[in-house]
Amino acid sequence: MDFRIYVINLARATDRLAAMRSKLDELGLPFERIDAVDGRAMSVEERMEFARLRARANGWLPGAIGCFRSHFQAWNRIAEDSAGFGVVFEDDVHISSSLPMVLTNLGKHLGHFDIVRFEGTRHRVLLDMKESLSVLPISLYGVRSESWGAGAYAITRDAARLLLVEPVKSHSPVDFFLFDKRSSAAARRHRVFQSVPALCVQSKFDLVRGTVQTRYGSDIEHGSDRSRWQHHLRIVAWRVRGLKNLIVGYRRIRLSDDIVRH
Repeated sequence: MDFRIYVINLARATDRLAAMRSKLDELGLPFERIDAVDGRAMSVEERMEFARLRARANGWLPGAIGCFRSHFQAWNRIAEDSAGFGVVFEDDVHISSSLPMVLTNLGKHLGHFDIVRFEGTRHRVLLDMKESLSVLPISLYGVRSESWGAGAYAITRDAARLLLVEPVKSHSPVDFFLFDKRSSAAARRHRVFQSVPALCVQSKFDLVRGTVQTRYGSDIEHGSDRSRWQHHLRIVAWRVRGLKNLIVGYRRIRLSDDIVRH
């Protein structure tokens, strides 16, 4: 295999690790565990220093800091490994049984991609109109907008090496850093694709039943509570933006029908 799989997992989340091991064993995919960084366990001084060095200092909640540092560890492993690319999973994803075939076929296209996002969420994404690459049994489309969630993606060794040397000031929460070509210079420097259909979904974005699954909550905190009128304004703004995005061509990524569920 010209790839290696990494699962990001908090030490205390033994149930999640067991579920991921069961899924990946069923698919015949060995993996290495990445010991996730718990941003809440960092001191206030450590978190402030992390945020101070980076843009969007006020947007770095403890969970986002831990998430970024955890993925950074994964990129380090991939950069140092001999495999052509690595696959990074967070520990709450449901996975399509098509994934082994896709990863094998993806290895035949090294040199034609840098990052491939396998995940689908409830949020709409703007993609290229035409297929960029066929990796049976899926298609890859270029990503043109922000893409929330970094629960499942492939990244080449060369791309991982470049991410590690990006200026610290350019760092942003990991899904924006990897996929948002509007705000992330790192994303603009790479060939970033979305799998269609999506092959993975996090528990918090459970599209299989068309609702949010509550088995596992997010490890990324939300901001502080807002007043009622501010909340209503956000809802209105969200709906207006959603209508605009529909007109422009944003779409929800269809999820593969054959998700391995536990």
